[in-house]
Amino acid sequence: MAKPMLVERVELLSFSILLLGLVLTFVGIYVSTATGLDDLEGWVLVLLTSGLLLLSIGGLWLLKFLLDLGKFRSYMQEESKATLLRNLDDAEYLAWKLPSKYGEELAAKKKELGIK
Repeated sequence: MAKPMLVERVELLSFSILLLGLVLTFVGIYVSTATGLDDLEGWVLVLLTSGLLLLSIGGLWLLKFLLDLGKFRSYMQEESKATLLRNLDDAEYLAWKLPSKYGEELAAKKKELGIK
C-alpha cells in the first residue's frame, strides 16, 4: 500500500509552507509600515496572522521530519547486528513514518546484516 502524499513529499511540502508563511509575514509587516498603501491596511492582521500560523506549522513539521530523519540515520549507521536488533522496533517505526525510500533503506540494511 502506498503512503499518503503528505508523507512521501514531506520535505517539499513542509518547506513550502514554511516559506509561504515567511513571505506572508514579511508582506504583512511591509504593508503595516509602508506609506501610500492605505488601501491594504485592513489586510495587515490577516496577513500577519496567516503568515505566522503557516510559519509555525511549516517550521514544526520540517523540524519533526529532520529530527526523525536524524534518529533514523543514526540507526542505519550501526554496524553491529545486535545493536540494530535492539533498536529494530524504533527503526521500523521511523521507516514507517518517513517516506518509503527510507523503508527500502532499512530493508537493505536488514538484508546486509542478515536480519529477517
